Amino acid sequence: MMNNLWILNISFDLTETAESFAHLHALIPENLFSMKTCQRILIMGNDSLSLQNLLNNPFFRKADYLKSTDAYLFLLEMLCGLKSKIIAETEIVSQFKQFYLEYLGRQKRNPSILRILEKLLKDTKEVRGQYLIGIGKRTYSGLAKKILTQTGKVGSEVLILGTGQLASEMAFLLNKKFDVSISGRNPIKQESLAQSFNLKTCPWDIHQEHHKYSSILCAISSDDIIYNESFFQQWHQHHNEEGIFIDFSGPSVISAKQHLLKLNLLKGIFYLDDLFEFGQENGKEAEEKIHKARQAIEEITLRRKNGLMRKNIKRLMAV
Repeated sequence: MMNNLWILNISFDLTETAESFAHLHALIPENLFSMKTCQRILIMGNDSLSLQNLLNNPFFRKADYLKSTDAYLFLLEMLCGLKSKIIAETEIVSQFKQFYLEYLGRQKRNPSILRILEKLLKDTKEVRGQYLIGIGKRTYSGLAKKILTQTGKVGSEVLILGTGQLASEMAFLLNKKFDVSISGRNPIKQESLAQSFNLKTCPWDIHQEHHKYSSILCAISSDDIIYNESFFQQWHQHHNEEGIFIDFSGPSVISAKQHLLKLNLLKGIFYLDDLFEFGQENGKEAEEKIHKARQAIEEITLRRKNGLMRKNIKRLMAV
């Protein structure tokens, strides 16, 4: 099972728009596991035919290709947040679990892939629990709170765009010190979050209503540009260029940074790469823990490989 494992990892520029990647998921066979985060698109499989079919597409040929223990090592480091710009961040685990549950519900899911996913979750829990507790506190939600606090927004109105896991975490973290409203495409989830955290709601499809919020946290996923230059021109005018807009989407669902810069509209707007600059601080103690975590991941990967080899030998001897 480990010997046949392979992954394709496609990293992308965070300033690129979602339109560049909108077509990818339709090209990935249902039997393969795939996930999309703000930093990468990752595909995992164990059959050579599916791999070859993907590599026939020029876009997938640009991906980093890893196999066997190298693939498992990469996946485990990724889930432990060691491949993230914010080291040991925890959102990646929540994202992975969501894609795992989605894969679990597919008719053409691969049992071998499922077993690997389950082992990855178990090994991630072991590494994080032993070595990374306390390091991953600088989550995206925490960084957003830090920016809002440092820019004097405590007590002001904040609009959270989205109804997913990140939106829920931000609502929980910000609700005590900010006047939080929620807006999302799914009215049922929007109402559920509003009731859970006692939030106000804002219409999703009326962007004119979004202009009135001086602080906006964008945690949505879309294949389209939703907030363009026209939106930011009106928004800046409304708040005398003192607003804060933090975009967590990746690829971004707002106008590209260079476009806003040319129009002098970039003030107060934070893209993911801007957030990462706030999350790079690691002390000596944290660095030692991260080093030990990497060593543990190597040992666990080797243990998994040897364990599977022993099982294969026993199976062959029993034939």
